[in-house]
Amino acid sequence: MRELRAADAQEIAWLNADIEALVGALHQSTAENSQLHQRLVRGTDVVRVLPRLRTVDAIPPIPPGFV
Repeated sequence: MRELRAADAQEIAWLNADIEALVGALHQSTAENSQLHQRLVRGTDVVRVLPRLRTVDAIPPIPPGFV
């Protein structure tokens, strides 16, 4: 039973890391889309690219045999 709980806790940690990465990617895409839309409306040629998020370091490793 304790092994199952530990496995569940690890899976929850991975899912939380996945959620964080997906929310970050969605936020960045939304911000870039907004910039591009404003560029079209104003007719300017300047669009600033936001730096990419580094969430890979926060994701715990997958144990062997889990997948």
